[in-house]
Amino acid sequence: MNKTQYNKIGSHQVRLEFLQKATETRGIVPLTGKLLVYAKKLETTTTLADIQGGNARAAIVLRNVAMKAMIDAGVVVAALVMSYAAENEMVDLIEETRLQEGDFTRVRLQQRIRLAQRLHDVVLPLLPALVDYGVTAETLTDLQKKIDAAGKSLPAKRGSVADRKAATAQLVVAVRELDAIEATQIHPLLKPFEISNPEFYQRYEARRQVLDLPGTRSKENTGTPVPPDGGTPVEPANSAPAVQKAA
Repeated sequence: MNKTQYNKIGSHQVRLEFLQKATETRGIVPLTGKLLVYAKKLETTTTLADIQGGNARAAIVLRNVAMKAMIDAGVVVAALVMSYAAENEMVDLIEETRLQEGDFTRVRLQQRIRLAQRLHDVVLPLLPALVDYGVTAETLTDLQKKIDAAGKSLPAKRGSVADRKAATAQLVVAVRELDAIEATQIHPLLKPFEISNPEFYQRYEARRQVLDLPGTRSKENTGTPVPPDGGTPVEPANSAPAVQKAA
């Protein structure tokens, strides 16, 4: 998987997650089905990238991002639940939720996932009592998604030489199809927000840019580095197919 493909897949992952969480779009009925199609194509594309083998350094970056997202979400949930446990003098629950970032990072990758999953499973039955503390069903659903994503980011066995060769060819088509779905099916439904909700539209547009994620091959470097202050990169005019620029 070359750098352009890697960056495109990463950018599609960012925008899909943004749109799935956006409350502004919930009234757009056709968008729900189109996001399911988009997610399915992204899953297929990611699978092809795994078979093809991708870039080892790039895979590490993706893994680290997924692990960090899971740990951050887990630490927040643990802190909120521990507040509830302390107020109600629930000693066992206090021990279960006494988790800091270091508790995750000092253990192996698989153990980090088990820690986060245990936290999720311990908290789940307590949900009705935790709403006032900021822990809702949506909070735990988000944590579970991050746990699943971290699990999927762990190294997987690469396919055979023949499988990788086939995946390489299919990956090119799959990435183009991802671009087309976003540009021709999803983007037109969001275009009215440019007038009705400019702030939301600008946040969406920022995620349409093809990021230059770290850890990828220097070859075919057509992206724009992500600014260190977390600002929005500006995509060069020749860094994406014309279909992705469609309005």
